[in-house]
Amino acid sequence: MKRRLTSSWQKRLPIVGTVHFARHPKAKRISIRVTPTGKIRVTVPCRVSRKTASSFALNHHDWILRAKSRARQRIVAHNRLPLNHRPFDNGQKAARFLINRLEQLANQFGYPYNRVTIRRQKTIWGSCSAKNNISLNIHLARLPDPLITYVILHELTHTRYKHHGNAFWSELKSVLPELDLLRRQLQQYHPQLFTIQIESPKSIADFGAGRRDPLGNHGGGRNGLTQTEAAIIGWNLAVGKNVQPF
Repeated sequence: MKRRLTSSWQKRLPIVGTVHFARHPKAKRISIRVTPTGKIRVTVPCRVSRKTASSFALNHHDWILRAKSRARQRIVAHNRLPLNHRPFDNGQKAARFLINRLEQLANQFGYPYNRVTIRRQKTIWGSCSAKNNISLNIHLARLPDPLITYVILHELTHTRYKHHGNAFWSELKSVLPELDLLRRQLQQYHPQLFTIQIESPKSIADFGAGRRDPLGNHGGGRNGLTQTEAAIIGWNLAVGKNVQPF
């Protein structure tokens, strides 16, 4: 009987520290990645032994140390960036704020969307599906107001254009003239680098805009709930997938 290979493990190696290894069935070679938070991740093909994977990481310790140093520098710079210091002591308040802002901008510029989901995500600020379902990152509430507006309008523009071609950017700039400046500013932020986490489930709010919400009501339905209130009450019902990422 063949010994089952563990899909992931971690090991503390000399010089570099703790390394997180993971086997991947589609991996054809060993690869190393240092995350924005400084974690070392090594992807390993299924047929490669643990010893070989560890030796590979050690042989590339110079590159790993340089990458970790860059990550530390980014964290320091990120922690000095201006933030939005609203009193969001839980995910409900942050979700309510983002949902309200999405509704305001959608109504102001005439962008109909189907449903909104608020999640805690590590790599993207938002996404829009082929069915015009909007997903927003809970950490978006931490950004300055102009950047929040930019991300939300970016996703709302995807309700008309499912690409990042010239037509998409022209449309977005027509409603957001300072687009170029805001794009450069947003590149300085990364959702995974926030040192103070907003306590919330991974997926905390989901409801349909102008359609059925997760409680089975329509906006202002028989229970007298607004869509925002229904979203907050039913915040643990959220499901969905990320497509058309920001």
